[in-house]
Amino acid sequence: MLALLWALPAQAQDGPPAFVRDAVDAVITFLQSAGDEAVEEFIAQAMVSDEAQDRTALANRLRTLRTEVGSMTDDISVEADPDGLRILLSDGRAERQLALGVEPQGITRIYLLPPTEALELTRENLAATFDRLEDEGMAGVVFVRLGDEVVLERALGMADPVRRRANTLETV
Repeated sequence: MLALLWALPAQAQDGPPAFVRDAVDAVITFLQSAGDEAVEEFIAQAMVSDEAQDRTALANRLRTLRTEVGSMTDDISVEADPDGLRILLSDGRAERQLALGVEPQGITRIYLLPPTEALELTRENLAATFDRLEDEGMAGVVFVRLGDEVVLERALGMADPVRRRANTLETV
């Protein structure tokens, strides 16, 4: 089954503030680093100091996080989240997500989210699945082909929410 999705993310005119970009860059650099010095440097330079937090436990948690997802930097995307940011990481075989709390002073929290469940798409549940995804805010154009047969061709959500323009099959 082949499913192609094009999503049009909402983005501020000037992009995210510099402190948000700096935080994401610091996380990516950290994930690609090695050694204990890089962990300590990340905590000291990128994170907001919290006297109540056990620094040794934080360093151990960050080492574990880096070990689990450090190689997953083939495809990286960042999404706004009600509690901060999500950094989506993929190595082409699997995807993981980091939740990030960010303030102008630095990163307030970083943790690995549980793996998302794979979508179970069947010919019978295609329409209902994409109805649900659209209700959850997905926007874009979907084409699903099984062999030579196109079994779903559908526009979802808004191409331009401000002007209330819905996506069409011609939306690029």
